[in-house]
Amino acid sequence: MKFGKLYIVATPIGNRADISNRSLEILSMVDFIAAEDTRKTRHLISSFGIKQKIISFHDHNEKSIVKKLINKIKDGNTIALVSDAGTPCINDPGYTLVKFAREENIDVLPIPGASSIISALSVSGMPIDSFCYEGYLPAKSEKRKSKLMELTGENRTIIFLVSVHKIKDSVDDLILIFGNNRECFIAREMTKMHEQYVKCDLQELSLKIKNQVIPVKGEFILIIEGSKKKNSSNDLLLAKKIIPELIHTNSSSEIINLISKTTTLKRNEIYKIILEMKN
Repeated sequence: MKFGKLYIVATPIGNRADISNRSLEILSMVDFIAAEDTRKTRHLISSFGIKQKIISFHDHNEKSIVKKLINKIKDGNTIALVSDAGTPCINDPGYTLVKFAREENIDVLPIPGASSIISALSVSGMPIDSFCYEGYLPAKSEKRKSKLMELTGENRTIIFLVSVHKIKDSVDDLILIFGNNRECFIAREMTKMHEQYVKCDLQELSLKIKNQVIPVKGEFILIIEGSKKKNSSNDLLLAKKIIPELIHTNSSSEIINLISKTTTLKRNEIYKIILEMKN
């Protein structure tokens, strides 16, 4: 029996009118739809008169259900993978399924459409000839600061997803590590009724959030200007600023390793700063 196919189908990130005719065509002809949230997907496809069978496929069952889906495709069934919104597999379940499908020589075909990351970047006014996507920042502050330290020398435009519950704290940590003046762009509730786009520096962004000019509601994509050329004096100021934040939760060797990787400072210079901070 000839294998079926796996389709990676993009769905709207907010406005249902953004779904493509080809996405609707594929969703209406496949044997099964693998969905991150079956209720959301059922609501979406029902609004277009589509009644295909839906299989639950999310972070908590991905490993256990991949084999089942692969076997269905090997039996000749076609499956469409969708996420809650946007393009699947980007910060959503699906990587393992695509990986195994490729290993089994199953055809995996993209059905392009909305992507919140690219949509935000396209209207940001930031340099987009080169950029990096970092997904969600760590939830805990110390790990978040450590991650941001690793990115201090990144000269490409940086894209983050930010939870509504972490937007204030994340911006505070960004100011601590990157400084007040780093240019940024925030996209909130894209394509939805209350969509909002703001470009400013990090200090102004913090004030807009605190003053509710930017409501702490909905979903956020935060885009940050890349770093300018490294400067040893700036690195010294940064080290003196961040070490007091790390010194209570990290060993001296951990701090030295982190800062030496992300700045031009030598290990003995960093150790000297740590000693000064401890005395």
